Amino acid sequence: MKRKAKTVTIEDLASVAPVEAMDNTPRVTLTLTRETIWLTRHDDRGAAISTYPVSASDVAGVFHGFSADTGLLPADVLFWQTRGTQPRIGIYVPPARMNGLAMVEPYARLKAPKIGPHWIERIEGLSVHFLPDEVMMQFIYVDVFGVWDMQCPSQTTSPASVHFKDNGESVIDVHSHGIMDAFFSTVDNADEQGLRFYCVVGCIHSTTPQISCRVGVYGHHMNVPASTIFEDISPFYDTFGVETNADIPF
Repeated sequence: MKRKAKTVTIEDLASVAPVEAMDNTPRVTLTLTRETIWLTRHDDRGAAISTYPVSASDVAGVFHGFSADTGLLPADVLFWQTRGTQPRIGIYVPPARMNGLAMVEPYARLKAPKIGPHWIERIEGLSVHFLPDEVMMQFIYVDVFGVWDMQCPSQTTSPASVHFKDNGESVIDVHSHGIMDAFFSTVDNADEQGLRFYCVVGCIHSTTPQISCRVGVYGHHMNVPASTIFEDISPFYDTFGVETNADIPF
């Protein structure tokens, strides 16, 4: 004998669930179409009163202080973020080790060929030329010809800072710290918010100048060996894995 399937409705769930676990009377509903968000207000009985369009930024603003406690997920795992001009909701997933899966170490790799030794000589030469000031150099990969091009953008320099006009095509930014050590300062951390490699050279006046490198992903940084980017860094000394004066604020 074939049994007839039963459709479970909201009313069915409400009849068996405790009152505090179910509220099936809508107060406000949002309808999302491809181009518009519509807000519908309801009365105490759940009947629709009025419907009108609202902006995505208004909706995001209302939920900005949302406690993110749904009862289905742990507290404070939902959050609002903005990517470009688009507000979106994200879910924080805490890191965990799963049995049976191999450990994966983070890494960064340059898809283009590594930068040749002649460019290291150019970096050193420009850094010495601008002493005692800092200087910014940007590397752009010309894919059509398969070669690197280094540009020294329009900039204002001083012994403790460099302000420059950024080239959005840059793959690698290199700036000097003059006679100071090669390290990423708090100002560098705030400025370097793009998707590219970043390098800093220092102790330019010495016989063993320094170089530090890292990869940046929209404000998240990971130090990498200079060999990730350059074929040969001589005469520079790579500070990867070495403590530097990172607490200096400039």
